[in-house]
Amino acid sequence: MKVYAFSDNLNILVRLLEYPLAGSLEYLKNFDPNSISDNEAEKLIRKFLQFIGITNLDTVQELYATTFDLQPSCYPYIGYHLFGEDYRRGSFMAKLKEVYRDYKYDYNEKELPDHVSVVLGFLPRYDNEEERVEFIEFCLLPSVEKMEQGLSDGNPYKDPIRALLIILRKELSNSKKQGLPTIFAVK
Repeated sequence: MKVYAFSDNLNILVRLLEYPLAGSLEYLKNFDPNSISDNEAEKLIRKFLQFIGITNLDTVQELYATTFDLQPSCYPYIGYHLFGEDYRRGSFMAKLKEVYRDYKYDYNEKELPDHVSVVLGFLPRYDNEEERVEFIEFCLLPSVEKMEQGLSDGNPYKDPIRALLIILRKELSNSKKQGLPTIFAVK
C-alpha cells in the first residue's frame, strides 16, 4: 500500500491543471506517476501523461482553452462555480488574496486567485487543518465536481479532474462538517 501524501499529489495536479507551456510539458513528460499515493488516481494521471507524451504543445494548448476557457461548466475558477458572476465571487477572491498574503504564498498574478491550479498550489501551505478541510469540502470539492460533470468522457482532461476528485475525497474521508468555512464566508 502506498503512503498517502496529500501535498505531493497536489504538486503534479497543479501542473496538470494550469495552462500548458513548453516548460510544464517537459516537467510532466519526466514525472514519475508512481509517486501518486492512490492507485486509481495514478492510473488516471498516467493516462493523461501518455496523451501529453504523444501530443504537440499547440494541440494541448488548444484542448486546454476549449475545455476550460470556452465552456462555462468547466471554467477552472472555484469562485465561479460557487457564486457565478455574482459580486460574492469578487469578495471570495479578495479573501483568497488576503489569506495568500497571510501565508506568504506567491502565485502568478496573471491568473485569478480562484483558479484551481493556484488554489491547489496553496493548499499544502494552509496549516490550519480545520479551515483547510472545510475549504476543500465546501469550496474546492463542489467546484471540481461541477467541472468534472461538464467534461465529455472523451476529453483527456477528464482524467486529471477525476484524479483530483479522488485525492480530495481521500483527504476528507474523516470529515463530516456542514456549511461554508467561516474564513471564506462571503455576504
